[in-house]
Amino acid sequence: MTNYVQKVIPKVTTTVLILDKLIKHGKFNNWGYRKKDDPKNLLGYYNFKSYAIIDNKKECIRLAVQVYRNGNIYFNPYYNLEVNKKREEVGDPTGR
Repeated sequence: MTNYVQKVIPKVTTTVLILDKLIKHGKFNNWGYRKKDDPKNLLGYYNFKSYAIIDNKKECIRLAVQVYRNGNIYFNPYYNLEVNKKREEVGDPTGR
């Protein structure tokens, strides 16, 4: 396993265990347009943010809802290690 996977897997597992709370307390962040490699029938994403304390550290969890032309929506939670890493490098003590 790569170093990235070793760091992310425990956090993703924790995220899944508390997913209902993350959804309940998530805040709308922005609308994201589809990317070139996304399916043609995808309109874009409603992006939400939620925060959780994982390993005694405040972590940002991104929640994306995919919106399709036919009216279907799909929920996609993901943990973005890079976002939190960049904030640590800048020295943001709040983790926001």
